[in-house]
Amino acid sequence: MATSITTPSKPALPAERFFRTSLSLLILTSTVTLVSTGKLDVITSFAAPLIVLYKGFRSWHGRPAELSQRSATWYVLAYLAFFPVDALFLIAFLCWKFVQSAAIRRASGGGAFSDFRHRRPLL
Repeated sequence: MATSITTPSKPALPAERFFRTSLSLLILTSTVTLVSTGKLDVITSFAAPLIVLYKGFRSWHGRPAELSQRSATWYVLAYLAFFPVDALFLIAFLCWKFVQSAAIRRASGGGAFSDFRHRRPLL
């Protein structure tokens, strides 16, 4: 881990530039699509596209990555330590809340598909 990764000084091949550009635009498109669903909170709705555009701006001007290899490794190790907590407790809590809300809807007379009961068929 003591070695550092350096970028070569010679320009990238056209296929390499095309690949990086298309990958960046694909990530931007997926981010904008996710934001357009309206399911994200307000801060994330503004921050996610801005972060992707900032990354594209840095890449366009040939600047290095924002994270060093060492800090990225520590973030991955921290997430691996957090993952069991996420998988066992947070997801279980969210599932329990979903079950509770479904039980309340059922007790109030509305089933899981009560919204579709009174609609006419499409054909």
